[in-house]
Amino acid sequence: NNEYLQFGALGWGSATGQAGFGDVFDGTLSDIVVVEGVWSSEEVAQMLADGSLPETTDDPTDEEPTEPDPGPSLEDAALLLLEEMQFSSQADVFEFAPSEELNIDTGTIALRFETDDVAGSEGILSRDAKHFSGDGNHLAVYLDNSTLKIRFQDGESTANVSVSGINAGQSYALQITFDGAEAQVWLDGVLVETVATGMSWAESPEYLQVGGLGWASAGGAAGSKNSFDGTIDDVVILDGVWSTDEIAEMIAEADVLF
Repeated sequence: NNEYLQFGALGWGSATGQAGFGDVFDGTLSDIVVVEGVWSSEEVAQMLADGSLPETTDDPTDEEPTEPDPGPSLEDAALLLLEEMQFSSQADVFEFAPSEELNIDTGTIALRFETDDVAGSEGILSRDAKHFSGDGNHLAVYLDNSTLKIRFQDGESTANVSVSGINAGQSYALQITFDGAEAQVWLDGVLVETVATGMSWAESPEYLQVGGLGWASAGGAAGSKNSFDGTIDDVVILDGVWSTDEIAEMIAEADVLF
C-alpha cells in the first residue's frame, strides 16, 4: 500500500500515492493504536494501560512446513500380484496361508478382473470359511451370474453389497476398504456403497484365495471352490484405508518399476 494515512480526515479525494485530505472530523480522537498482527480487544486495552505490547508467540508462518502423509508404498503391501493371472479351473486358484502381513486390523483391497462368461458363481477373492467359523471375520468377493457380490462378516453379522450388470469381456477395477466400523466398495473409481461392519483381519486364521472361494472350508483350513473364469491382475492388499487415487498412483508406479 502506497497511500498516506490520515487521522481526523478522509484522503479519498487525493490522487493515488499523494498527500491530501478533506471532510475533517469535528470532535476528539484518542488512544490511537496501529500495530502489526491480529490482537483481541483485551490485548489492545492492556497495551493502552501499560504502554507495552503483549508477549508474542512464534509466528506460525515461521514454522517448518509439515510433510504430507506419505501415500501407500509397494514395500508396505501385504500382498502384491501385479501380473495378469488366467483362471479356468480350481488348479489355477492362488491360496495364501494366514500371516502377520495379512493379519491387518484395517485394510484396502484392490484388483482388476475380467470374466470370460457370466454364468454361475465365480470366486474373485476370499478370506472365508463355513458360516462364522474361525474368528468369523470373513470376506467373499464373487460373481453370481452377471452380479458382482461382496459379503462381509464380522463374527456376529453379515453385510452384503451387490452390483448388477457385469459384462463378460469387460475389465473392472474393484477396491474394497474396511476400518473395523464400516466397509466401502468402489468400482471403476465410483463409490458403490458403504456398509456397517466390524470386519477385521487382525487375528484371522483363514486362508486367502485369489480366483476362488473358501467359504465352504473349515475354519483355519485351506480349500476353495467356484473358481474364476477369466483374468485377474493388479491385486494389492494394504494395511490402512487408502483412496482409489492413491492406489491407482501406486499401481502406476509399480507398472513402471516392473
